[in-house]
Amino acid sequence: MTRKKMLYNKLVVVTLLLAGAFNASAQNDTLYLSIEEVINRLKADNLHIKAMGHRLSKAEEERKAQKGLYYPSLDLNASYTMMSNPIELDLTPVRDAILPAYELIGGQTDMLNNLTGYMANTGTLDPETYQTFSQGITDLTNGREQAVNAINNGEWEKTIMEDQFAMVDASLMWPIFTGGKIRAANKAAEARQTEAVADNEKVVSQEITSLMQRYFGLQLALKVEKVRKEVVGGMQQHLDDAKKLEANGMISQAERLHAEVAFVEADRELKKAKNTVELMQTAVQNSLSTNQPVRPTTDLFIAPAAEDLSTFIAHAQTMNPAIKKLKAKEKLAEQALKKEQAAWYPSVFAYGKANIIDYQLSEYSPDWMVGVGMKINLFDGLQKVRKSQAAKLQQMEVATWQEKAKLDLATGVTKIFQELEQAADQYNAAQKSTEFAKEYLRIRKKAFAQGFATSTDVVDAQLNLAGIETESLKALYDFDVALARLLEISYKSQDIVEYAGK
Repeated sequence: MTRKKMLYNKLVVVTLLLAGAFNASAQNDTLYLSIEEVINRLKADNLHIKAMGHRLSKAEEERKAQKGLYYPSLDLNASYTMMSNPIELDLTPVRDAILPAYELIGGQTDMLNNLTGYMANTGTLDPETYQTFSQGITDLTNGREQAVNAINNGEWEKTIMEDQFAMVDASLMWPIFTGGKIRAANKAAEARQTEAVADNEKVVSQEITSLMQRYFGLQLALKVEKVRKEVVGGMQQHLDDAKKLEANGMISQAERLHAEVAFVEADRELKKAKNTVELMQTAVQNSLSTNQPVRPTTDLFIAPAAEDLSTFIAHAQTMNPAIKKLKAKEKLAEQALKKEQAAWYPSVFAYGKANIIDYQLSEYSPDWMVGVGMKINLFDGLQKVRKSQAAKLQQMEVATWQEKAKLDLATGVTKIFQELEQAADQYNAAQKSTEFAKEYLRIRKKAFAQGFATSTDVVDAQLNLAGIETESLKALYDFDVALARLLEISYKSQDIVEYAGK
């Protein structure tokens, strides 16, 4: 053995060992999931369901935000203002009006002083009385002079507000009565949250149905692949038999060639079946948001309906997410009407304002103020009337859509229920044909071996059995998918776990 050949053999061995290790690792990574387990993983990992969960949380937060309308609003305001001129108050005319009065008092004081001196000289006043009058006149004169000086020196031109000023203040606004607008807004937010819940339920049900189509589709593909492998095995055996019979001169070359063509065709169908398995495997992994291969452990099944058609229809017409969403829209329309009706009432509110920091603000500005206000619209171009009428029409529209949705659901449930029964009938019919097809194939193989049947007879019998087995599996799949759709439209998707366990 040459050195190059030895190296080649070693590489082959290493490659085989690595391939085996890889296959073992893949085997360990495979998720073997029952129908209940796969639904639980779907709810936890499916990206569409996660996105709807975020939307539901958003609606809940928005509902909580509407409750804030009941509470006061506290704001911190800051402003800087520049004016063309400062605001000033000129009181000079008041000064000019006051000074003549003090000048008149001065003249009268001089006359009184002269009169007092004259009376003292003529002996009319005694010295003591004179002294008292004289002191009073002096005090009056001094007081007048002080008053005149104070008036002349007074600030008769007052700056009320500088041309530039800034302030920081806190303001509060608290609605006391709004005619029901706040309550209507909160009820509307609750209705929107209910609508989001209905949308979330709808998506979860749809994703479960989609997963069931893929899960059972993968199970169907695996079983069809098994059937195709059996067909390939049967065709291989038939081809081997044909070669032996041709060698013994019992059949012609054309019969052997026909067996080879049948084997090649069977192998081609097997490859198609394997491709279908890969496709369905990818679809299941996509639903579960995983890269790990999945193998279903719940088999395809037929289970009797736990309820009759009328019960499914009644449940669908009350619990289907579409009905729940329309009921939420009905509440939205009701609150929209109440909101428009509230516009006819006045809005009463309490308010307050407190100065925190200021720069060159007028000293006459108050440090704080509080009060109560009211606002009522007297005329708005008949908007309130038109909007109220529009809200009533919206209520009527939603009610009409509800009636139509109930009729559509009744039709849909009936159609799917019939498909369910049809799939069960097809499966039962296929089961009865399977035993006959197996016996027919056995007889044809025996007859071919004895030279009493052609290769075409054996191939046809083999393909007939494979077709019946595939039809039986397809009927099981159709039943399971129809059941998933029936439970979805009736909002009972989770119940499919119980049906599968029967």
